[in-house]
Amino acid sequence: MRSRAGPSLQLYREDAEARGDCQGADHHKKGAAGVALPQGASLDGELDRGTAERPEGCAEGDARDMPQIVDPVARRRAVAQAVLSVVAEHGLEHASLRNVADEAGLAVGSVRHCFADHDELMIFAMRELSRRIGERIRAHADRLLDPDSRIDRRAATEGLLAEFLPLSEDRRQESALWLAFTGAAHTRPELRPCAAEMQTEQHALLSRVLHEARRTGGLPADVDVVLESTQPAALLNGLTLQATLLPDRFPPKLLRQVLGRHLDALQGGG
Repeated sequence: MRSRAGPSLQLYREDAEARGDCQGADHHKKGAAGVALPQGASLDGELDRGTAERPEGCAEGDARDMPQIVDPVARRRAVAQAVLSVVAEHGLEHASLRNVADEAGLAVGSVRHCFADHDELMIFAMRELSRRIGERIRAHADRLLDPDSRIDRRAATEGLLAEFLPLSEDRRQESALWLAFTGAAHTRPELRPCAAEMQTEQHALLSRVLHEARRTGGLPADVDVVLESTQPAALLNGLTLQATLLPDRFPPKLLRQVLGRHLDALQGGG
C-alpha cells in the first residue's frame, strides 16, 4: 500500500514571462549552458526513474510513479541561451527551431512545449539578453543613485556609462548579439518593442544620472538635462557599433578616453 507523497517542491519563479509548460521527451540532468536542476528533475519534465528522490515513507518502487518536477524558468532560459549561441556563431537567420534544439540538446518538440512559435522564442531570447545587460548596469546605477552613498560620483558615473561599451571579449559578443537583434527589428516588427524598450530605459537612466549630478553640484545648475542625456546615448551607441565591428581600431583604452573626454566637457559646461 502506497504512502502519501511528500510536500511538493516550490519552484523558483522570477517572472511571469519566464514561466510556461515545458514538458518534453528527452532525459537530461543539465540543459543548455549547464543549468543545474533539483535532484530528480530534468529540463524536459519526464520522470528520471533512477534518481528521483523518494519522500519519507515511500517504498522504492513507488518513486517510479511520482510525477516529474519541471523548472520552466531554467528550461526557457536554457533554450534562450541556445538561441544566443547560434546567433553568435552563425547569425540570426540560422536560429531555426531545429538548430536551436540541436544546440540545446533537445528535441524540437521539447522546444515547442516552451514556446508557441518561432517568433515567441526569438522575442524571449532578445528579452533575456536585455535582462542580462540590464542587471549588470543596474548594479552600478543603484550605487550611483543612492543619495546617501559616499562615493566618487565622477568616477562612478564613468564606470556606469562604461558598462554600455564593449570593453571585453564577452561584452563585445554581447554587443554583437544586441546589434543583430536590433538590426533585425527593422524588418521583423515582433522584435521592435523590445528594442524600443531598451533604448527608452537607457535614456531614462541617463536622465536620472544627469539629474542627480546636477543636484549634487557635479553639473552646472543651468544644464539642459533632456538635451544632454541624448548626447551620451548617441555617443555610447556609436562607440559600441564601431568597437564591435572594428575592435582593433577602437580598443577599450580609446573608448574610455572618448567617454572621459565627454564627461569632462559636460562638467565644464562645454
